[in-house]
Amino acid sequence: MATALTSPATIQIGSMRSDGQLSLNEQGLSFKPASKSLSLGALKIALSEVSQVEQCLAKGAGFLPISEQAMRVTLNTGKQYEFVLAEQENWVSAINELLN
Repeated sequence: MATALTSPATIQIGSMRSDGQLSLNEQGLSFKPASKSLSLGALKIALSEVSQVEQCLAKGAGFLPISEQAMRVTLNTGKQYEFVLAEQENWVSAINELLN
């Protein structure tokens, strides 16, 4: 069983970004933004909603590659969330372990 993880992260949805805290436990992922003034707000994703998780490139302005330290979480609905964070390979492994 994977251990719980918590890390500073940036969520990216298209060209919108928000810094905050990403957490993983046996139920799923949660993201709490550092700033309450942004419209992205808190996010909770149940593991049962996740269809795929993979490493990806972080992009500036939604299309310019700026970092290899990112992961993409794809939901059963096809909606995708990208998180820029350190040690993304550990996150991908931990989430895949919980999914299997």
